[in-house]
Amino acid sequence: AITVPTDRSARQAIGLARQMLAGASAPSLPEQGLFYYDIRDARKLHRGKVALLFPGQGPQYANMLRALSAEYPIIGETFHEADRIFATMAGGRRLSETFWVPPEAEAAYRQSDDTAHAAVFLANVALYRLIRAHGVRVDVLLGQSAGEYAALVASGILSLEDGLRAIYRRTLAVIDLPGDTRGRMVSISGDLDAVRYVLSKAPAYATLAAENAPGQGIIAGEDAGVEFVTRWCAAHGLEARVLPVSH
Repeated sequence: AITVPTDRSARQAIGLARQMLAGASAPSLPEQGLFYYDIRDARKLHRGKVALLFPGQGPQYANMLRALSAEYPIIGETFHEADRIFATMAGGRRLSETFWVPPEAEAAYRQSDDTAHAAVFLANVALYRLIRAHGVRVDVLLGQSAGEYAALVASGILSLEDGLRAIYRRTLAVIDLPGDTRGRMVSISGDLDAVRYVLSKAPAYATLAAENAPGQGIIAGEDAGVEFVTRWCAAHGLEARVLPVSH
């Protein structure tokens, strides 16, 4: 099964998937939105339990789920519910309006620091509700960072309102922390052992904050340290992408 992003031709996506399955091409950070699975896989993963991992801040983008909200009422209803709740906390602002922008403004879009977590949280919950509405059974719910709040809502431990209020207040508390810079995060794909060595030479604090998979991780730290490592990655052919995070 292949899920193809809207900005890629099916022919191109299938060709890349074939290369990956044949071991001729390594997964690449820019290939987000391309997922594949072969039911002939000896592990028979499709017969096992289903787990959902809700991401934290970083994957948000302009007009996130806007098209889906027009196609599936449950998405639109979830957004409307969240907008009503968020307006009572944020001076009347609607949460969806912080990332739904005119097409001509997409290139310059940047999610505001105070709403980044809440936006991803809302997308997580809306997509979960859509999945469940289509009868998909989920056995395990997990959350990464701010995604933990979405997992709690999905499990029924928190209501949407309680989860949204908690994530927004958490964000405001972080923003109010003292300091001239909140640092930055960068996603790295490549030789992480080499990255660890370069981190030790950085002029300011930076660390490998997460190792998501072999050859793929996240570095985080002070601006100068992270920028030093990012420049090194660019010069040595490692993929590096600055994540749109508030801290």
